[in-house]
Amino acid sequence: MAVKLGIDKSDAAPEIDIGRQVIAGLKYLIVGIVYFIIPLIVMGLLSSINETLGLIVGLILFIIFGLALIMGECRLANTGSLGEALNIGAAINDLKAIGIFKVLIVIIIVAIIAGILNWIAGLFGGMGDIGAFISAILSAIVGAYTFFFGHRATGLLYSDL
Repeated sequence: MAVKLGIDKSDAAPEIDIGRQVIAGLKYLIVGIVYFIIPLIVMGLLSSINETLGLIVGLILFIIFGLALIMGECRLANTGSLGEALNIGAAINDLKAIGIFKVLIVIIIVAIIAGILNWIAGLFGGMGDIGAFISAILSAIVGAYTFFFGHRATGLLYSDL
């Protein structure tokens, strides 16, 4: 839902609709499995011939398909269609249209912000039981915030198409 709000450039908060969100979650799970099954199979086949070759090619494919997965999730959020989301060629074309470098920069920035916020939340962990409790609460809040922040950033990237 946060991706769709980003695509639409909406400032609204995501709505809570358990039934719709469970179905959307299952669709996202299917998309994730499909996108990563191909690199996994290729990596397994190549590793049976040469482990180093399988590892190198597999890692490259996992990175490419991971970036394509981001676009596939955007396609799912935008259209609601599992078929559109599973169109790997179109997702890769979307990735190229937005710019691979631009997508990587956004991923890195989101990861840095999430890391800093989690580090700050973790600072309380060494302050005894109360500190650990505060750290756990802050970590949950930071986790939810960075989840929505990252997905909104992804949606905003996709809205450039």
